[in-house]
Amino acid sequence: MVTRKEKRNREKEANYFFEFLKIQKHFFKDLMNNLKKVADHRHQSYITYGPEVLLFTMMLKNMTGLKSMRNMSERFNKEECIKNVGKVLGLDSLEELPHYDTINDFLSGLDVNELEKIRTYMIKELLKKRQGFNEQKNNRYNIEHANSQNYTAMKNHYLLVQITDIIRQLFEKGSSILKALKKTAKEKSSNLLESFRTRILTDEDFTHLSKPIQVRFT
Repeated sequence: MVTRKEKRNREKEANYFFEFLKIQKHFFKDLMNNLKKVADHRHQSYITYGPEVLLFTMMLKNMTGLKSMRNMSERFNKEECIKNVGKVLGLDSLEELPHYDTINDFLSGLDVNELEKIRTYMIKELLKKRQGFNEQKNNRYNIEHANSQNYTAMKNHYLLVQITDIIRQLFEKGSSILKALKKTAKEKSSNLLESFRTRILTDEDFTHLSKPIQVRFT
């Protein structure tokens, strides 16, 4: 039986963003490289952010439970967020995170097959590890897009929701620290957002991320 003091101490030590990355790295070690390989349809002279920055920012928006693109741009407008994304993607020169209009424009022209390939990769990785996951539930997210009449944008947005939801379920059920704290899904999303916005990943964190972990779902 965990005492209230022990729970407080665990809560203080828990880094939800780091826990999210541990789960992602364990199950999908090539995910970030796959994001970087997404074919970019934009004219090269207009590109400020690579596909990996745009897509990973959207994945974090979905993981943290933010309901709108505008809210994402407002809540992620912190030095800690910029540095965390830069460190995860290996970008030393990242100065800002993309505005939601930039992401909307990118999704409007992105070939849907690019994200379908990433989703297929993730499902194959899970099958290798013999890990099951629930079907995505449409009502878990408010699938909102500024260009709602653009089918390609809506399709890509939904594919990102599916991709994120696979990681979300593994994150909620597979992290030993999160299971010990016995939080609701909404609380975990909120805590992940707060961790992403306030705690910068350290070199020690990345050393730990390079080590294999065991994940138990019981």
